[in-house]
Amino acid sequence: MNNKKKLSEKNIIEKLQTYICYRTHSEYELECKLKKHFNKQDVMKALCLAKKQKWLPEPEEIAEQLINELHRKNRGWLLIQAALKRKHLPSTQRQEALEEKKCRWWMEKKFKHIQNPPQNIIQKMHRFLSYRGFEQSIIKKVIYDIHR
Repeated sequence: MNNKKKLSEKNIIEKLQTYICYRTHSEYELECKLKKHFNKQDVMKALCLAKKQKWLPEPEEIAEQLINELHRKNRGWLLIQAALKRKHLPSTQRQEALEEKKCRWWMEKKFKHIQNPPQNIIQKMHRFLSYRGFEQSIIKKVIYDIHR
């Protein structure tokens, strides 16, 4: 029985290291993934060991990486907040100028050829930008500025 416990501890550490090697995970993500294969007590011990060994970056670092990645993809603040919340990471402040710039980029990319759009196309623009995580106030401002 003792050998099985040692084997289990070895397996959980190997699984944890495998996850860490593939990409940066939040502690919450690792906990969820490991709980699928191991009991909660072993998972908590493994995560404690990982923290002591400094295998896990700080939550702020992970959040910053995720935010930068989503900014590069021109995603809106609401989508960024949802991604952070899903991974149990700290929130970020909205930067209105940056949000407006990203929203304008999407409008230019997707709808640059449309002049004086009818109401159904404006609704399509709203849905398109909402899906990418932009707030209604930003969307309305950008659409109004472009199509006045």
